Amino acid sequence: MIKKIQQDINEALAAPCFNNPDQDTAHGWADAVSAKLKNKDLNSQIAALSKLNPWINYFHIFKEWALVIGCIALNMKFKNPFLYVVSILFIASRQHAISLLAHEASHYRLFPNRKINDFMSNWFCNFALFYPIERFRHDHVLHHRHVGSEKDTLVLARNNIPKLPSPCSKAKLISVFLRDLLGMGSTIWVAIVFMHTKTFLDWEVTYPKKGWKRYYKKIEFWLFWALWLSVIGYFHLWQPFLLLWVLPLFSTFNFFQKMRFVADHYGLKGEHDYNISRNVYLKWYDFGWFFQPYNIAYHLDHHLWPSVPWYNVPQLHALLLTDPVYRDKAHISHGYFNFGPQGVFGEIMRGGVR
Repeated sequence: MIKKIQQDINEALAAPCFNNPDQDTAHGWADAVSAKLKNKDLNSQIAALSKLNPWINYFHIFKEWALVIGCIALNMKFKNPFLYVVSILFIASRQHAISLLAHEASHYRLFPNRKINDFMSNWFCNFALFYPIERFRHDHVLHHRHVGSEKDTLVLARNNIPKLPSPCSKAKLISVFLRDLLGMGSTIWVAIVFMHTKTFLDWEVTYPKKGWKRYYKKIEFWLFWALWLSVIGYFHLWQPFLLLWVLPLFSTFNFFQKMRFVADHYGLKGEHDYNISRNVYLKWYDFGWFFQPYNIAYHLDHHLWPSVPWYNVPQLHALLLTDPVYRDKAHISHGYFNFGPQGVFGEIMRGGVR
């Protein structure tokens, strides 16, 4: 079982759609980490946790869209300015949640069948965010392969974002996120979406070889938007579509994205496999469902074992804590909005010094 799971991970890392960048670094983290852990019995237990339950993700995809549609319907009914401002933030939070379900799909962790996995991810997550799963997967695998290096796509994106130094002052930290909350830091996100969608449609990176997939995927993307825009036009829904989907996506959505990026990899020493990312024990004031859903706060554990789907990551973390090497070295923070020495914001302010 463990060999099959590792084979699936390695297949994803070496798949043609990634254009095979730097094959010498294509090995996943799990092999190296497994060799260092003292408790060798963990492998079989982690293999069991890597089994997928597709019905969980069917439910959560439906739930997220029900929340978005319900919020839009409330605004159409009441037309209240305060409700609209709150809805911008709420819908952006659900767009972020939808992107995290797409993140699961990039690891083939959404559904066991890979064709269904990619179809459901594109039609119910990625296409609506203008970020097709094939391109998302290409970039995200490079992040896993080269985490923290200059080849890491997250680092490359971060280099184009207005700098958030670490260490930094509390005022600087708050001002950076306040800009994004107000939609003032979204320019880079618009540029990234445009670049990725254009590259996807040109198919220069995602599928370098000519073939039927190149044309089929283009048609699929345009078919999705042709259908939705037809429905929007027929029912005269242009105003709610533009004001309650497009506007949040290209404004406050970036606030949630940047906060997660920062929490995942900023303010860390990066000395070894166990502190290149962090796990965060959420506090009550972190509002995990709103800001960091789908157990993304266990980001270190995800990097160590990306084969484990999001709903089993808490059990994975409990298992890993039984190993003395992991327990001694794993970087664990206590709260996102905690400015103390063990909080995420506090660690960023202090440059990783606790």
